[in-house]
Amino acid sequence: MKILIIGASFAGVYCSLQARKLYPEAEITIIEKNELAGFLPNGLLLYLQGNYERLEDATFISSKQLQENNIQLHLNETFQTVNAQNKQLITDKATYIYDKLVLATGSTQHSTRIELVEEEIFHYKTYQAAKFLLPKIEQAQDITIIGAGQAGLEAASVFVELGKQVHVFETLDYPLFKYFDQAFLAPFISAIEQIPNLTMHFNQQISKIVKNEQFEVNAQQTEWKSDLILTTVNVHPTNVAIEEVQVHKDQTIHTDAYLETSQKGIFAIGDLIKVPLKITNEKMYLPQISNAVRTGIVAASNLVEPTTPFEGGLRMIGTKLFGWYLASVGLLEAEAFIYPHNIATKTVNIPVSFVSKQSIQCKLIFEEQSHRLLGVQLLAKENCLDLINRCGWAIEEGLTLEEVMMRDFFFHAQFSNHLASITELLGSDDQ
Repeated sequence: MKILIIGASFAGVYCSLQARKLYPEAEITIIEKNELAGFLPNGLLLYLQGNYERLEDATFISSKQLQENNIQLHLNETFQTVNAQNKQLITDKATYIYDKLVLATGSTQHSTRIELVEEEIFHYKTYQAAKFLLPKIEQAQDITIIGAGQAGLEAASVFVELGKQVHVFETLDYPLFKYFDQAFLAPFISAIEQIPNLTMHFNQQISKIVKNEQFEVNAQQTEWKSDLILTTVNVHPTNVAIEEVQVHKDQTIHTDAYLETSQKGIFAIGDLIKVPLKITNEKMYLPQISNAVRTGIVAASNLVEPTTPFEGGLRMIGTKLFGWYLASVGLLEAEAFIYPHNIATKTVNIPVSFVSKQSIQCKLIFEEQSHRLLGVQLLAKENCLDLINRCGWAIEEGLTLEEVMMRDFFFHAQFSNHLASITELLGSDDQ
């Protein structure tokens, strides 16, 4: 069996590794348009923070590791078209015959709404982009970031640490809207608005960017000049133009529960597809690494016959921004309209531990009648990120608040807060 995978990021790589385990005799080939496999989407930022000695080290897997698993890797090769009837794929360098084809080309941050010269506006998801951008970041004194989502604020946080003057433009009236309710973020927003070399521009739609000696940014209420522009707008699927494969209006590829497309023998995974939100089972676009990895593994399991449906995700994130730790999983209060029953919320401050002076601001979203947990948001000045995994597990298990609090967890006065959590959560009034 010849398995051909287009894309060597998380989805494609984990699909290939699982396929090698399941089909030891298969011929597995990955085609990647970039010059490096497995580059981390935030690899540039990790390098700038000193986590890697070289930019090219910011990967989750190496070409050598793939070769050791008898997986052929073709870099610097660009997919062009597919003849599904003849099971033939054409790139800019060769023509391939396949038995099973897996599309894992990921997503892009290129803006489709801003008038600009595209090659002059930069993002950093790929190794080539990061390598090209690195000297420009080092030279720039003033950097403008378009988009105040997770990627945009992570970049802004690192650039502020480097002493850059940073401007962040966001079309909505608060950041991180996909993962947090606005009122919950009030302490965080208030704090970052006091950072001297950071300026947040909310409710600002950028209409045009012109490159002269500097970049000239034209927005609804302001004009600004900057040494460097980064786009970190909401990602969208890369264009995979295959006539036989059905796509949705948002250009995500239609797949069945087993991740097979409308064309038999062709699968789509990762940021190319919608996946079910486990809480409602409604399909949503959730371009996250966890979903990329798991869809890759599931697709590999279904290449010969459909045995393993993909169950979906919970939209879980955790990050550190400007010295704050933020995490979220599941439903937001602002999304109550997509849930079939009434919801309620509780917002409390939980001590990090019995000996710590720091606390975790915690918001719970739950079903009003049953108290079934639906969503959690966390905000703290100390690392609370691992707690979100426990919350995600509780949501997946369908536990109520009372059941969560009665689960057995370890206790140590210096490191845990479980007893305090029980008192706070079960004793608080609904918000």
